[in-house]
Amino acid sequence: SAGGNQAMSIGTAINQSASGASIHVGAGTYAEQLALNKAGLTLTGQAGAKLVVPDAAEVNGIAISANNVTVQGMEIAGPINSPYYDYYATTKPNISRGIAVGDGITGFTIQNNNIHDVRNGILIHGRNSTGTVSNNRIENTKSGISVQYTDATGISIAGNSEGSVGNEWGLNLHLNGN
Repeated sequence: SAGGNQAMSIGTAINQSASGASIHVGAGTYAEQLALNKAGLTLTGQAGAKLVVPDAAEVNGIAISANNVTVQGMEIAGPINSPYYDYYATTKPNISRGIAVGDGITGFTIQNNNIHDVRNGILIHGRNSTGTVSNNRIENTKSGISVQYTDATGISIAGNSEGSVGNEWGLNLHLNGN
């Protein structure tokens, strides 16, 4: 809901919200790709809030392109239906991402999410980026958390975990550059 009003979709709530708004996502399964493009937005998933990410070329479940955005409490799930090491070895799938943080985004917080069955759990464009990635459960991905171009200076990454299947790479720094 945005401002106390029920929204037809999460995207509608985002579009109707002002910068700094808090958006609460109720229980249910949502097949949307979300663009968090207003400064200070907080997206909070209630118990049972699940965002489904399709297996498509360069698709992000949630794209963060504004400063001081928080994503918390969401289940973000892709279509992978076998362990990542079998899935990626055989089908050469598209690139699905749970959460992608854009270039130069500062003050982001990604916490207490359950991200699974996508190619990349969290992708951060590391140049001039600051934020926190904490206490997320990331499971069955090729890359759990990837930071592009940098060693993640300015980004606090702590308390994240995986389940029994794991991830091919847990934390990958300097992706696509050195």
